[in-house]
Amino acid sequence: MKIDEVPDMATIKETAEIFKLPEYFVRQLVKSGKVIAIKSGRKIFVNVGKFAELLNTNMINADEDQNELSFGIKPIKE
Repeated sequence: MKIDEVPDMATIKETAEIFKLPEYFVRQLVKSGKVIAIKSGRKIFVNVGKFAELLNTNMINADEDQNELSFGIKPIKE
């Protein structure tokens, strides 16, 4: 593996900040195994590229009639 092939890694907190998501959401994806992550000491590092891929592949189509969004997030009822 060459140095330019090394994946970008970030802590759960940094990943949440990058994608403007709650930390608990990122942590739940890591716990469920849906996100590639490694533990080093007390820190958990997320593969940022794979995380972005996961978010992109789990997007919903606005034209589709769905009651629940990806990952079990429910729309707010008015």
